[in-house]
Parts: sequence; structure tokens; C-alpha cells
Amino acid sequence: MTGSGRTCIWGKLRTQGRCLSQEFVWQPVGIANPGVGYMHRPSSWGMLQFAPSHGAPLCRNIEFPGRHLAMSLHIAQRNYAAVHKTFARTLAPLISEAYCSLQLATSDTCDMAALEYAESHPVSTEYT
Repeated sequence: MTGSGRTCIWGKLRTQGRCLSQEFVWQPVGIANPGVGYMHRPSSWGMLQFAPSHGAPLCRNIEFPGRHLAMSLHIAQRNYAAVHKTFARTLAPLISEAYCSLQLATSDTCDMAALEYAESHPVSTEYT
């Protein structure tokens, strides 16, 4: 396929003068732009569970809550450091729309509710 001085090989689509890969997926994974959910980001993958026809308890990813909170904390700290040139020492200053806002169109988003939950449920770091 040729046109506009560019060639698209088999397996590619041309749209608006650009070559785009054909990708066959079973769920929406977003577009291939940095900062947007995409197939090479396991955190944006859906889960498929095979169960008997009479059903089964929902199988959940035990890692997700911790990873979700860690990503929200990372994003809030990154945004805080961009403004203050240092990282926050506690969660309290990060719980602000200025540093953490939920943007459902991206996978790089900060969930303030997760930070608020972590702030209200501290974990002891002392071992007995």
C-alpha cells in the first residue's frame, strides 16, 4: 500500500496519511501514546476468569490494591516535587487536587480516595 510518499507494509492500516498497526484485542486498551493505558501496561489489562456454568466466586488480583495505591502515591509525589522541588514527608500535603486528580482517560492517574484511605489507616512499621 503506498501513498503520500510513504509505504505501509502488510498488517498495517493507513488512516489520515499515517500507518497504524492492526491490533486485535478483547478489551479496549487505549492508544499507543505515553501516559495512556496501552497493551504493554499490565496494570491496564482486564481479567478473564473461566468458571463452571453454575458460576464461581470472583477471582480478584491480590496485588491490585497495593499497586494502585503505590502508583497514586508516585504520581502525587511527582506532581508535588515539580512544584516544591522536594518530596512530601507525609501523605497529608499530597491529598490535594493540585497534586492528585482522577483522570479516567489515562492509566497514569492519581486516585485521591486511595491516598485518603491510606492516610486514615496507617500501618505500623515497628515489628515485635
